[in-house]
Amino acid sequence: MTRFRLHPRWLTGALLGGLLLADVAPAQDISIYGGRFTAGEPLKVEAYGPAGTLFTLDRVLDPQGLFAASKDPHAPVLPAGAGTVRVASARLTRSGALNFGRVPVGVYLVRAGAVSRVVIVTNLGMVVKRDADSALVYAADRQTGQTRPAKIWALGQASGQGTATADASGLLRWKGTLDDEQVFLARSGNDWAITGSAWNRYAAPKVRGYVYTDRPVYRPGHHVEFKGVLRAASDLTPLANTAMSVKVLNDNDEEIFRRTMTTDAAGTLHAGFDLSAGAGVGGYRFVVTSGQYDPEELSVAGSFQVEAYQKPEYQVTVTPQRPAAVQGDKISVRIGAAYLFGGRVSGARVNYSVTRAPYYPPGFDTESLPPDDQGSEYGSDLVVQEEARLDRNGELVLDLPLERDADGRPVSYRIEAEVEDESRRAVSGRARVIAYPAALNVQAETDGYVYAPGDRVAVSLDTRDLGQVGRAAPVTVDLVRQDYSQVRGKWVFREERVARQQVTTGQTGVGRASLRAPRSGGYVVRSTVKDSRGRASTTENWVWITRPGDDWGWNYREISLTLNRKSYQPGDTATVLVGNPTPGAPVLVTIEGQKLRQWAVLRGKGATLSYSFRVTDDMTPNAFVTAASLGDGSFHAAEKRVRVPRVGADLTVKVTPDRPRYAPGQTGKLNVQVTDAQGRGVDSDVALGVVDQAIYLVRPDTSPAMLQVYDAPRDNAVGTQSSVDFYFEQTGPQAARPAAPMTEAAFAQSKEGDRADASSPEVTPRQDFRDTLLWVPNLVTDAQGRATVDVTYPDNLTTWVTTARAQTTAPRFGQATATTLVTKDVIARLSLPTFLVRGDQVTVSGVVNNTLGTAQTGRATLAVSGLSAVSGNALTTTGTAFRTEAGGRARVDSVIRATQPGTASLTFTARTPGGSDALKLPLPVKARGYAETRSVTGSAGTATTFTVPRDAAAGTVRLNLNLTPSLLSAVAPALDYLVGYPYGCTEQTMSRFLPALLARQALGAEVLPDGGQNLRAITERGLARLADFQHDDGGWNFWQNDDSTLEMTAYVTGGLLRAKQVGAPVDNAVLDRGLKYLSAHVADPDERQADRATAYRVLADAGRVNVAQLSTFARRRELTPYSLAQLSMALNRAGQRQAAQDTLTRLKATRQGTTRGGLVYWGSSRQADDWWSYWDDNRIQVTAVALEALATLEPQSPLIPGVSQWLLQNRQGPRWVSTQDTTSVIVAALSLPRTGSSTPASVGVTVDGKTIRTVQTGAQAATTVDVPTSLLTAGSHTIRLKGAPGSLTYSGQLTYSLEPATLNAITNRGLTLGRTYERLTPQWDAKEKRYTYARTPLLRGGQLQPVTVGDLILVTLTVKPDQTARYVLVSDPIPAGMKALDERSLTIAGLKERDEYGWDTWDYWYAGRDLLDDRVDLYADYLSGRQTMTYVLRAQTPGTFTALPAHAFLMYDPGVEGYGPAATFTVRDR
Repeated sequence: MTRFRLHPRWLTGALLGGLLLADVAPAQDISIYGGRFTAGEPLKVEAYGPAGTLFTLDRVLDPQGLFAASKDPHAPVLPAGAGTVRVASARLTRSGALNFGRVPVGVYLVRAGAVSRVVIVTNLGMVVKRDADSALVYAADRQTGQTRPAKIWALGQASGQGTATADASGLLRWKGTLDDEQVFLARSGNDWAITGSAWNRYAAPKVRGYVYTDRPVYRPGHHVEFKGVLRAASDLTPLANTAMSVKVLNDNDEEIFRRTMTTDAAGTLHAGFDLSAGAGVGGYRFVVTSGQYDPEELSVAGSFQVEAYQKPEYQVTVTPQRPAAVQGDKISVRIGAAYLFGGRVSGARVNYSVTRAPYYPPGFDTESLPPDDQGSEYGSDLVVQEEARLDRNGELVLDLPLERDADGRPVSYRIEAEVEDESRRAVSGRARVIAYPAALNVQAETDGYVYAPGDRVAVSLDTRDLGQVGRAAPVTVDLVRQDYSQVRGKWVFREERVARQQVTTGQTGVGRASLRAPRSGGYVVRSTVKDSRGRASTTENWVWITRPGDDWGWNYREISLTLNRKSYQPGDTATVLVGNPTPGAPVLVTIEGQKLRQWAVLRGKGATLSYSFRVTDDMTPNAFVTAASLGDGSFHAAEKRVRVPRVGADLTVKVTPDRPRYAPGQTGKLNVQVTDAQGRGVDSDVALGVVDQAIYLVRPDTSPAMLQVYDAPRDNAVGTQSSVDFYFEQTGPQAARPAAPMTEAAFAQSKEGDRADASSPEVTPRQDFRDTLLWVPNLVTDAQGRATVDVTYPDNLTTWVTTARAQTTAPRFGQATATTLVTKDVIARLSLPTFLVRGDQVTVSGVVNNTLGTAQTGRATLAVSGLSAVSGNALTTTGTAFRTEAGGRARVDSVIRATQPGTASLTFTARTPGGSDALKLPLPVKARGYAETRSVTGSAGTATTFTVPRDAAAGTVRLNLNLTPSLLSAVAPALDYLVGYPYGCTEQTMSRFLPALLARQALGAEVLPDGGQNLRAITERGLARLADFQHDDGGWNFWQNDDSTLEMTAYVTGGLLRAKQVGAPVDNAVLDRGLKYLSAHVADPDERQADRATAYRVLADAGRVNVAQLSTFARRRELTPYSLAQLSMALNRAGQRQAAQDTLTRLKATRQGTTRGGLVYWGSSRQADDWWSYWDDNRIQVTAVALEALATLEPQSPLIPGVSQWLLQNRQGPRWVSTQDTTSVIVAALSLPRTGSSTPASVGVTVDGKTIRTVQTGAQAATTVDVPTSLLTAGSHTIRLKGAPGSLTYSGQLTYSLEPATLNAITNRGLTLGRTYERLTPQWDAKEKRYTYARTPLLRGGQLQPVTVGDLILVTLTVKPDQTARYVLVSDPIPAGMKALDERSLTIAGLKERDEYGWDTWDYWYAGRDLLDDRVDLYADYLSGRQTMTYVLRAQTPGTFTALPAHAFLMYDPGVEGYGPAATFTVRDR
């Protein structure tokens, strides 16, 4: 373990704490912790239990019989009639160790009543190497390491309890059928050893491949194209004509795409899909599976990102003079900026900052491909914050002094530059410089962490210069003892050097040192090298020397392996030097990889042994040399990758545009040439994509090259296990362990849509803007390796990046990029915010770039639609004059006001003698108010009145009506809501597909969205997700890593039963585990009554209910209506007809009715202020399950029409309140008896006496009617149905944006929101030697003070529920002239720093917030008391803007909500 110098208190803190607490076990009523002991040491067993408990130690007379008869060798049970001999006994006086003294070698049972645990006292050790087909067993003495010809048994079913004997070298090759977790038992005399074995199946996939996309990042609503390349792992031949399932999962592991495709002859597949407008931001990944392979047999990966990005128009580069330097020196850093359409960003404002952080090198001998040379840094301080201007060449050169680190550690300096031109849009670039203490540096690594006094501490050294090239150098290695002692009542830290060695590393910088510690304690190995100027570089490693008699139960001593070369070719001879931690003990050396290749036992007296082996063709791209030994009671092991790169595997790919520059709308050609390692053209399969370079500035393409994928280092498939690490479990009763804490937020959130589509049939001005121009997934080159693609360039003025990835049938791969410039001589640009709010006033900047070599004069105009002109000559018909110097820019400012919601547009035109340009951009305008939804319900024969508020924004009012002749007719529109629901917890996953399955069975596919075409895929996704979310105990909760609940387990298991009954491919094992969970918990009196009732019903449906328990529970007097409904159906399924009828009678007696209309419903048991969301806590769900009970037991009940109509009138548009409610009602509706089709009726729908539509209605079909927006004026309106049958009802959702004169907070609906704004100003902290951002409140005298473009504003949200709440979503709109940033990269006064964030605070990154164009979204699964969260805004557009009210609501009870007040910001120009 290598670390550079840290504070010495670390030794007594982290290290000692880790050592002492490494094996703490949970308390049990009686607990025994045994293990393995060597002969001669006292047998001390850790035990816990009541004082006075008697523990006995019994020797097992037939250990082989004990293990052979036990199903689980980790928890062996003594078979009936097996003999034991009592050796010792002891009573527990207090929790702690039982000392049975020294006992002979053998296998023992420590017992206390029915509790027992096996311990083994032995000098025999065993190591097993395992691949897919065989095992290599190695037996040796645990103390001396000398080999033993032990007798070996293979325990288990597959191996048939076979036996054989190891040879004189202690080796036995075991072939034949083996269990997946094969256990081996060994005996030598009276010494026994046991160990498991398993091979690393994940390291030997049968298929390798990866999936890449046309670009690395997308916005919500964008289209994604992807291509997968799959090959057989054994020989890398294409996996042709194979059916593969490809699915895409988002950050919450919700499936957003699935398709089954068949690979082509080249082993490729490709497809595309659209992200939804509400797609969550974050990382997305591909999962590829096949029915022909187990999931672990496929190694296929791919990913992409979704962000709410804004594309930059120029690139900022930061280039240090050199990437590494010496502390105390100065280096120059060049900052530059260039437009993607050509030209330098001369004279632009640049803000640059430098942060400093401790740096931890990655290690000189990294084995990753490509090498990971980044290292790591933890914590950073802002040490420079300055503003300047770029020169006429668009550059700025800085001199950066590199301070010396007080602790002598390497330091990382990150330089970030933010450049802002006339558009006021800041674009950043960054770079890093590593400052080392000296020009020559050393890294060191010890061969272990824990040693005994007098042991050799072997140190491997590596000295490198700043270019990471190995250099020979003298190194001083000190072994220093550290401790604290009391001096005059104070603890004083002391160091004492106990050993020193001078070592000179070799020409490659590699060397070794060896020291010994005479006594126990904490030590640091301090290695120091000096450069030619005498500057020292030191690295430190911490080790622990144990006291005599200490038994840590583990050991970190290591074997060291050193190969004579970095890489090899087939036919070479490789030699490995083996550093033996127990000199004189034999060492087992093996050559491994995808299989066991060869092995040998090395013997010698010295501490270094050597072994040579021949490198063969089938070792590409790598094999492993490993070493294992036993000695000093411990197991030592090491492995080293043997690199054997494949020769001739790379292709050379060239992409050449036919011209270097194009204008928008022009057509060009891309010429592709692919050649092999010998320069010959080859026919190949090429994927070619053309992407705006701005995308790669948002997120670089980090997908690996295909050559790196297929020639990447392989993992070792050979597993190694030893008897030293074999553990035994306690048998007999044990207390339950506490459940694991929840590690994920309980639900994800939806996202708003993308900006409006800028496409238009108009040719000019420019408005056809794209991120991906071209994607050709299967371009085929001819025999000479050539192909040509035609491309027509859109209106983007940018540099287009063409990426070509090529492969041939033989495993050869290559890729390349090329760029093409699309530009004009005179360029019109338009700088807009991403949206506006009605009433906002904004300064819109048109920028004219002159790329010509001469100055230009001209006129500019700005035309607006849907906006109001305020000031600026460009808004007039004649426009305004401007002048640009050669290569310069001119800005034309205009002030406009947003006057009405909708999508506005702006067209900016620049005309000069040298050229002209124009572009047209859309600009969404939001209403200035609250977005609200109100339900409108009614029925035939009665008029329904609804009101459009007078302050509802014109143009935002919408009303659609769903006419439903019966409750069954409400199923189809409700299914649209469920199938399209964006969230994905367990309940929502089940609710998405189960009602659709039941509806198809009952009503036919025509009621389903799209005729049910996607139902199979949705069902398969749902079942797979539910299987993934099932917990180890068989239960479910909302997510994968929370605690199981009876409520959710009953819901999912019942749903799986229903799905299975209608033919869904439900996994019986998943269903069985769920039923077993219900059986184990249904009688628990601590479970909620309603959850127990539901569980009884599911068990009854499955035929597994305990009828006596069910009957007793159903007779309880305090049962709620929800429980009565579930129990009546459970009793009915259990054959208890009379009891079921009696329970139903009790249910009917609790019904409630409306004052008019004869409607019937049931109330809930929920208190008004209890927002914990359960199935039985609202009237919708209780009434739905009561209706299901009536339909099941009394299908002709006169109550059914009244209940159905009540449910219909309580819809919210096509759905009910939540997915839970909607699913419950659909299930109840499908339980109703079919009445057959009635005579269709012609129904006139009237609003305010005007017939807006006449529709034909039947008994089952629902009809949707959209009310014309022209009729939805402010005021009262009346809906009537003419000619409708008496059973016809309707429900609708009236949506609008409410625009009151003042947007005050709404705090009387259950949640209270607050929002404050503070300006951030950097201030130098002389003590900490860093900048800290001070906070100044913006609110003074009841008004927010103006801010300036470039200012940073801290936003603090407070959220407080009236009562503890679950599943809270908070959405905070941001002002249009600002951009949301993550504040956690800044050190802000009064805020916790990044590594201090706790799991229970809003500031913690895992709370799940998204920074979007128009808002910041955050969510929580649990909210109690007042909580806060923060983020930062950057002011970037002048104007006056409204920050709409923040909104919070409960996902499962949207009526519990709150709004904060609106705020008005004024942003001034600089």
